[in-house]
Amino acid sequence: KIHGKLIKMCEQNELIYYYDNYFHLKRYEEANKTMNKILALGDGGADVYVRLGIYHERRNRYKEAIDALKKAQKLSPGDPNINLYLDRCYRRIRPEGQAEKGLHKGSFQVRENLKEEKVYRKRE
Repeated sequence: KIHGKLIKMCEQNELIYYYDNYFHLKRYEEANKTMNKILALGDGGADVYVRLGIYHERRNRYKEAIDALKKAQKLSPGDPNINLYLDRCYRRIRPEGQAEKGLHKGSFQVRENLKEEKVYRKRE
């Protein structure tokens, strides 16, 4: 069993490497095919769903991005990066002034922390 899991992890890591390269080269069709192979292996973890969410966001598929990011958040609750990505997607699908209503729990705190960091850096 352990040997099989290790082989699966190696396959998945290799596919993630290819996916990241395709994505950064903006070869989105190849990236999507590679992501489908990764998901078919199962047990992807939060980082796979974050990648999928970012992929959909770049393709202006915000609802699909939100779905993927929510899966990532279930696998890695409290990850501030996931909250930032969710916040960004919600802001893109909501009219101006209504974005606050759609913010995912936790993203408000992340934004407040970023504001405090900017103020702190100005003082230095």
